[in-house]
Order: sequence, then C-alpha cells, then structure tokens
Amino acid sequence: MVSIEIGARQVAGAVFCRRLNGSLVLRCFAIERHGVDPAQRDAWHEQTGLSLASVAERLDARGRISLVIPEQLTLAKSIRIPAIAAGKRRAVIEFEAGQAIPFPLAEVAWDYRVADEDQVGLEVAVTAVKLEAIEKLCLAAHRAGLTVERVFSSGEAIAAGIRTDKAALAIRLEEDSATLALDDSGRSRSRAIVLPKAQVRVEPEASSGSGNGETQVDALRRETSRFLGNAPRETWRCSPTVVYLMGNQETRVDLAEALSKALNLPVEWLATLPRVDMSATARRGGALDQIETLVSLAGVARMDASGVRGGSGLLPAWVCRAAVIRRRKARWAAGLAAVVVALLSAIFYFDGTRRTASRNAAEIEARLRVLRPTIRENRENLSRLKQTCDRIEVMRGLLAEKTKWSAFFADLQETLTAVEDVWLDDLSVITPKKPATPGVAGKAKPPIMLRVSGRLLDPENPEAKVSALSSARAKRLLAGFEASPFVSAVRDQRFDNSAPGILRFDLTLVMEAEWM
Repeated sequence: MVSIEIGARQVAGAVFCRRLNGSLVLRCFAIERHGVDPAQRDAWHEQTGLSLASVAERLDARGRISLVIPEQLTLAKSIRIPAIAAGKRRAVIEFEAGQAIPFPLAEVAWDYRVADEDQVGLEVAVTAVKLEAIEKLCLAAHRAGLTVERVFSSGEAIAAGIRTDKAALAIRLEEDSATLALDDSGRSRSRAIVLPKAQVRVEPEASSGSGNGETQVDALRRETSRFLGNAPRETWRCSPTVVYLMGNQETRVDLAEALSKALNLPVEWLATLPRVDMSATARRGGALDQIETLVSLAGVARMDASGVRGGSGLLPAWVCRAAVIRRRKARWAAGLAAVVVALLSAIFYFDGTRRTASRNAAEIEARLRVLRPTIRENRENLSRLKQTCDRIEVMRGLLAEKTKWSAFFADLQETLTAVEDVWLDDLSVITPKKPATPGVAGKAKPPIMLRVSGRLLDPENPEAKVSALSSARAKRLLAGFEASPFVSAVRDQRFDNSAPGILRFDLTLVMEAEWM
C-alpha cells in the first residue's frame, strides 16, 4: 500500500504492508521539502510535481496510490438529513451539499461519508475540493508514473492515524497554521486553522494574555473550543479524553503544558504511531523524526487495509473514468486469461487423450498384425464348413426323398401289426384322370391316392360274419391309418362280410405330394 501526502511545503510518501494480525509495517519512507509558498499557485504546483516525482523514485513506487491533500485545499461541512433509505440518500445529500458548499458543484469534486446514524437522522460529513487544484495534483502524479485511486484530506487521514478505542484530538502544527482532527471510534471531524505569525515560542508572559497580539495558545484554545462543539452549526458533540500535539517540538517547548491548562485536558506530544511497526530501512530513512507526517500516511494505509470506502469522490471525472476503464480492462483480461487457461487445459487434455488413443491403436494394430493370418484362415475354414453343411443338407434331402416310401411302408406295417390278423390283397396308386400340366410355375402338386384292399380275419369266431371283436379291430385299423403322419385323409371305406370269419375292406388313402 502506497500513501503520498501533499503538504504546504513538502511531499512525503510511505510504503506499508499488512501483517496477519492486522497491524501495519512501514517498509520505506521518503520526504522531499521545498520552500515555495502555496500562495504562489503555479510555482507551487510545478514544484509539488517535481517533489512528487522525486518521492516516487525514492520509494520505487508505481501504480495505484492513495493521495492526502492539505486541509487548506478542502472544504469540510457537516450536514444533518432525515433517516431515509440508502438508495435515496445520494440525491438528498447532493441537494444539501449544494446548499452548504459556497461553490457550484460543477466546479468542485466532493464526497461524503456517514459520520453518525440514529433513528432520527444521519450526520453526514461532506468534503469538497476545487477541481482545478485536484486535477493539477492528479496530473503531477500521472507524470510521475502513479495513478491516484483515492483522495483524502489531511485531517481525515490524521483522524484515522490516531484511531484507538478512546476519543482523541490531534493537533498538527505547522509554521503558521494547524490542523485539528477529532476521532471517536471511527467518527471523525477535522478543520484547518490559521495561527498568529508574531510569536512562535510560547513565553510565560505571552501566555498570560498581556503583550503584543494574540498568542498561539490563545488561538488554539479558542479554535479548539469552537471545534469541539461550541459552534452553533455543529450537530455532533464529542469530548476527547486526550490531546496529541504533532509538529516541531523544539520551537514550542511549553505549548503542551500551556494548552493543557487552557483546555483542562491531558496534552502530550505524539512520539509513536499506534499499531504501526517500522522496518530497519524506514528507520534509516529518518521516519522516527517525522511522526507528524507518518500519522496521516499510516491513517490512509489503515483505511485501505480495513476496506473503508470513500475518497474516490474527490477525484476528477476523467480520473474516475480512467479507473472504470482500467477495472474493465482488468476484468476483461482476467476473463480472457480464464478462457485461455480453459482452452489450453482442454487442448492439453484432448492432446493427451489423442496420444493415449494413438498408443492403444498402435498396440492393437501390432496384435492384429499377428492375428490376421489366423483370422483369414478361420474365414476360409468357415466358408468351407458352410459349403460342406449345404452339401449335407442336400444329401439329407435326397435321402429323405428316397426313404419316404420305406418309412411309409414301415408305418403301415406297424399299423397292421398292432391290429393283428390283417392281410393286404392289393396296394396300388390311383392315377388321376386329368394330370397336372407340367412346367406351370406356382401350381400345387395334386395329392397321391393310394388304393388299399385286404382281409381282416376273426380266428375266435370263424363262423360269425361280423363279430363285435372284428368291428372293434376294423375301427382300430381305420384309426391307425388316420393317425399316420403320411396320410392326410381316409376315403371310400367299403367292408364286405359275406364270408364267415373274414371281413374284407377296401379304402383309399390320401397322401400329400410333398410327403412322398
């Protein structure tokens, strides 16, 4: 975190880093003094730019910084508004700020923060700075290779630098002015005052009120009392428990004691920075002798580390637009980097998959190269096997054609044997009167008509013409013919019982052509 403060006759900068416990470490410090009076505006801005570049070079700082500007360049106002929703506050505050700031809002850069809030209303601290002044300082920082991200007044920075768990008032003394900063648990207020130039060292007779003109103690007492709450326009009251003095202590050796008696408060010179450690490099750079400057720099760094918002409203519009563009570029760059990383990851993944598939394909090809002759031989053997099976089927068909009559006669013999005492006298094929025309495709073959004639003997009843036993055996004979797989029907049954003990039969067996 880089913090740079623009003073009336000096420019100071510091680089801080944050520890895990929340404390700050001052890594390096640089200060550049010049003797140009701020009243000489053009010369002062030119010299401030040169000093700013020198400090940035000594700090080896580049990029974004938080800038602290003199309290004399800012205008601080405290306004009271009703308790309204956060989304509507900006419009109300802008209206009240236009009434409180004695300049058109188009000519100033202004920002606000909520100092106190209760159920009745809000205490809002408004800070404004002339656009002309802040633009010149931002351009000077830009020429030095720095980008101003946030701007704070020195009073606000000092209040954050002395912030502890108790209310405290900080008074930073300069040659002919002083900055008052009051902080109470994060609520802060600041003001710049002008000190008398006639007396610098506080003498006993001067502090008694007699002598020439007003003393610094009188001016500080009067302005401090007004600052702490005697002014009718102030709405936030706070009584500090301690007063810290900062500045050139050698020229004001009796100021702390005299001011303590005047304010009836403990007053002490600030010797150390609360919750800030110094590195050896910063100590060698003379940081211990510049506590009054380091307070504001540490306060800004503490606000940066804690994520406190604010300060960006004091920037010119073109700086804010550049910051927005810069953030968009950063987001686009991050998005593009994420896309590139995703694409590269996908490319590496698919390339690895391709390499693995290529290796597997090569291994399979090597195995197939050995198996291909066997596969080709198996195909030839399967072809020969199929041909052999086809030949066997043809031979089976021929065999079946040749053995159908044998099977029929075997079946006929089993039927006659089952009935017993049956003799066949005639077995002949009946030739059809109109034979089928050969060569006509699709015409079904006619059935085969087989004429069967025979005798059925009845040895148990040789004198009877037809006994019950002979009738039963005749029925069994007809049933056997009908049950034959080769016979589809039995027709023209005729029986002759003229001879005793003998039953003659004559019938026609119908046989399908495909069976024979």
